[in-house]
Amino acid sequence: PDKLKAAVERVTGIPALEQVLIAGTCELDDDQPLLQGLAGGCHVTLVRRAPEAARRLRRASEALWTELGELLEAELSEAAGGDLSAILALVQRDGRLLERLPEAIRANRRIVLAAVRRHPDALAHAVDALRADREVVQAAALRCPFALQHAHQALRSDRHFVAEVMQGEDQVERLLTHPKEVVLWARCSLSCAAPALQQDPHLRQV
Repeated sequence: PDKLKAAVERVTGIPALEQVLIAGTCELDDDQPLLQGLAGGCHVTLVRRAPEAARRLRRASEALWTELGELLEAELSEAAGGDLSAILALVQRDGRLLERLPEAIRANRRIVLAAVRRHPDALAHAVDALRADREVVQAAALRCPFALQHAHQALRSDRHFVAEVMQGEDQVERLLTHPKEVVLWARCSLSCAAPALQQDPHLRQV
């Protein structure tokens, strides 16, 4: 939804915070993967939030982000002994915090897994070794196919791995209930693969 709201803002001039996107009868959550929110191929309705309400929302969001950042800084100073449980809890709450962590902690597989499960794009801030880790990348890409763009080149060039991401989860069930969603998911995944794979005739047969 964040990227969709940014696109809507560019086209209409309506600030992202003033946008309320409704898929069917449910509001799309900013933390919810877009394709998941559009399950079933329902239409999206744009409702404009009052500017004053948007300003209050911005203040609350900024205050929360500042509070989480301060908590993170405090926990980093206490983590010298190797206990990362509090940092793990913060990252589970907001995966974007991964980008504010030192490289040594961004190399912690458990921390990174928690971050990408919350915010798939957090994969961009993991160390190279974890961006080449199949389980870590899969955890992100199966939540949002566009997260594949942050994977190491080796995985983005791995035909078998890309095909797995293109299939998504519960493919058979989704094919029976929401076939258009399956096709859209596969195409989005393939668009993030290495250029050579994007031209692969077998992968393009979606």
